[in-house]
Amino acid sequence: MEAHKKMSVYKRNNSKFYYCEIHMGEKVVIRSTRTTKKSLAIQFENKLREKLYRQHYLGEKEAITIEGAINLYKSIKNGIIVSRNLNAQTQALSVQLQRVVKLNNDLTSIDSAKLTKLVYLRRQDGVAAGTIKLLLVNISDLLKTVSKAGFMAPEQLLMPTITVKNQRTRVLSHDEEAKLINILKSQNSMDNHDLTVLLIDSLGRLNELQQLRWIDVDIDRGEIKLWRKKNHTEGLIKLT
Repeated sequence: MEAHKKMSVYKRNNSKFYYCEIHMGEKVVIRSTRTTKKSLAIQFENKLREKLYRQHYLGEKEAITIEGAINLYKSIKNGIIVSRNLNAQTQALSVQLQRVVKLNNDLTSIDSAKLTKLVYLRRQDGVAAGTIKLLLVNISDLLKTVSKAGFMAPEQLLMPTITVKNQRTRVLSHDEEAKLINILKSQNSMDNHDLTVLLIDSLGRLNELQQLRWIDVDIDRGEIKLWRKKNHTEGLIKLT
């Protein structure tokens, strides 16, 4: 049996461009070549045939643009990450990555040199080292997620190393807590009030509590379960 069938290049009545039709196993792919010249259409067809052959018979992953990868990542993570956080995260990925590479480029065009330049630009912006490190973590998660979905991603990519200085955590005094709570009450910000109380009493991270689900809250036992993304572990916190 032939690996692939003979293909054809043709024009449709409603289009000035040539189309190509490719049979790959039981799959049929029809694409516009976006050209009115038959010679260029044949070249387009040959390149597409080779690409589809490698994917179908050799198991090569399909290419995807950076923009397409971010959209796919958003779709996959929808429901896993709180919508507001996910929107902010993917928006940041788009805004920052396009500073060093065009979003319509293949995802594989992201390399260590571009990420190093991005780190430099973010430092020039005056943002904290922790913010830069979080961006790199999100980029790494984007690449891993899209690769698992079957698309080509940079391999053996060396991520820039960011050192975050550990600073002593200052805890609010009882007077400071009371003042903060009273301000929130006076502003009728009960949602912010409740969230602040939970942050103070649980010592949980903001992004962890924003993603908290009722299924992870045990009122009778006075416990909540939080997923620690940084350590990939589940933490159990006692409620006051």
